[in-house]
Amino acid sequence: MCGEARRRDGRETMIAWLTLGFLALTAAGCARPDWIESTLVTVDVTGVWQGTSANSATGTFAAGRPIVLTLEQSGSRVRGRSQSCHLRMET
Repeated sequence: MCGEARRRDGRETMIAWLTLGFLALTAAGCARPDWIESTLVTVDVTGVWQGTSANSATGTFAAGRPIVLTLEQSGSRVRGRSQSCHLRMET
């Protein structure tokens, strides 16, 4: 009887460890990366972008003006120029 009790304890311990290991592996497989990973820019925006403006606020910027963006990207950093009829900005 004593031998059976020890064997049963060893078997239960092994089952407990296997269950814990399974749960740990399952939890690790369900882990997701941070939300920031999905928001990173993965395309190159270098080039000339053209379009027209939309009305942003009354008296601030007239709608329908042509806008030209000239952009240069190096890694995650984007630099460029913005041109409009009477507005010119550089960053």
